[in-house]
Amino acid sequence: MMQVLRALDLELLHLINGLAGQNARIDAFVNFLRDDALLKAGPLVLLWWVLWWRLSADAEARARLLAVLSISIPAIALGRALALSLPYRPRPLHEPALDVQIPIGMHERTLDGWNSIPSDHAVMFVSIAAAFFLLGRAVGWASLAYALVVICLPRVYSGLHYPSDILAGAAVGIVATVTMAPLLTSLFRRFRFEAMSPARSAAAYMVLGILSLQIATMYELPRFVLKQLAAL
Repeated sequence: MMQVLRALDLELLHLINGLAGQNARIDAFVNFLRDDALLKAGPLVLLWWVLWWRLSADAEARARLLAVLSISIPAIALGRALALSLPYRPRPLHEPALDVQIPIGMHERTLDGWNSIPSDHAVMFVSIAAAFFLLGRAVGWASLAYALVVICLPRVYSGLHYPSDILAGAAVGIVATVTMAPLLTSLFRRFRFEAMSPARSAAAYMVLGILSLQIATMYELPRFVLKQLAAL
């Protein structure tokens, strides 16, 4: 059974990655899509803020929106913990035997030495997309499609992940949302932004702005700080 799944995984990898390295313009677009933080995470963050203001009179919806935004914290922490604890799996483009195609303009040593499974991007962005289902099926499915197609698929195209890495990350993200989102929603029901003093409201919005920035950058700064501290 495992051999069949492995064969299917490799077949899907070569099917998607086989398109790379053929057209410089397509590869440039995928490279931009894969690496640009604003395009990668910006639409989901923008969607969150649009819903936040449109649902300003709905306290329950705002509690759920706060859960959507904050679910990224336990999700990314869980994803990194698994990547560090699971057996090391090289990225496909670092496996010479696989003959992976490298997109034109992408450095062949990208993420060399980083565990391939699970995909951090799949963990965090699928968890956020799954949490959007708290606001409705339409916004949930749209967010999930965006996370898988726009954020995750280019990483398989580029040889940074096997399809199974994406599926594993998505599963972890969904589990994180299913277990944590109800608890977070219950916690945030206590917040009433309209009842806050101007000073407290300003501080709360500052925190939301910082959290939005961290999501857009995949918590790059906290991860860098923790990496430096671990090296001491």
